[in-house]
Amino acid sequence: MMLDWSALADQEFEELCYDIMENSGFVNLSWIGRKGKDRGRDILAEKQLTELGKMHVEKWLVQCKKYLTRSPSPSDLENDLAWADFHSPDVFLIMLTNTLSADTLDWLDRVADKRNYGVEVIDEKQLRNLLDDQKELKSEQRESHFS
Repeated sequence: MMLDWSALADQEFEELCYDIMENSGFVNLSWIGRKGKDRGRDILAEKQLTELGKMHVEKWLVQCKKYLTRSPSPSDLENDLAWADFHSPDVFLIMLTNTLSADTLDWLDRVADKRNYGVEVIDEKQLRNLLDDQKELKSEQRESHFS
């Protein structure tokens, strides 16, 4: 499934990210970004995990990044990481409509090692794969953006 990212408004992209998270088994989702100043968190979600017979909940903070002509640089992501530090999630997830450059990936790996939480990235290719796997996300509202 191909998606014309430029045809999606920022709010529609955040809604799509929310739907992907929900359909991927995350619970207790909150879409913060649609209300304006999100303080570095477009979506809050929880993931329930069972390890060695005991259940625990991970707190995920999701930042949705719609970049069309270039990929985000370290300076673009620094503020997001600062907000993630403030909110103290278990995992900080960046969902973006582009791919990170090798330099930005290396920088992110280096700074992520110094955090008290995991840092994950879902880039354009991974988003497309998730959308292929979750065809029910092709809602009437977004149908015109899919080809």
